[in-house]
Formats: sequence, structure tokens, C-alpha cells
Amino acid sequence: MAALAKDQSAAISESQEQEDTSIIITALVSKLPTRQGWSQSLVLYNNYWINPLFVQGILRLHTTFKPRHDDIILASNPKCGTTWMKALTFTITNRSRYELGSNDHPLLSRHPQELVRSMEHPLVMTMASTI
Repeated sequence: MAALAKDQSAAISESQEQEDTSIIITALVSKLPTRQGWSQSLVLYNNYWINPLFVQGILRLHTTFKPRHDDIILASNPKCGTTWMKALTFTITNRSRYELGSNDHPLLSRHPQELVRSMEHPLVMTMASTI
């Protein structure tokens, strides 16, 4: 029973921490210089005029991302073979787990985007909900 209460308490404090971080980030972005872009306002961040939602995503990533020694960063432009690279990366990093030609390989039943996490995913979802 005590372990359950401890887990719930940790989840609540983590949720509160995320909410506090979000409030701080929103306040910080609101203080950046702004100007009107083609269809929406832009903010000046690190000498670039950029969508405020991108800045929020960048700042959230800076505050929450904890790199590990075994992380692999796959960076590419959109429509440049990212999904293919994710499939190759997954296959190479998991080659010892799945036998060559096995019928239970995850790439046979799941999309590479599901198997290899993206750091920009929360930002994309936030932007999609505002369009």
C-alpha cells in the first residue's frame, strides 16, 4: 500500500513539475521580441525569427531531455528518408535480439516511427492541434 502511495505521489509531483515548467516556458516566450510573419507572429530566439511553438518545444527539450551514454541522435530534414533511416537504426541496434529472417521481427508488424522515438513528437502534436 505504501509503495502505491509513493508511486502516486511521484506521478503527481512529476505532473506538477511539468506544469510549472510549461508555465515558465510560456512566460519566457511571451517576453521575447515579436514581429508579424506571413500568417502568424514570430519571436526572436537566438537571432532567428521563429514560430513561438517551436521555441516552446526547444526550451522544453532543453529542460527535460536527459542524454544517456547509449543514445543515438538521428537528425534529418523532412522527406529525406528519415523513416528508412529509423528502420535501419532499429535493425542494427537490435540485431542480436532478432534472428535474421525471423517472422517475429517488429518491423514486420510495426512502423519504424513507432519503434524509434522522436524528440519532436510532442511539438508536432502541439502544432497540429493549433492549426
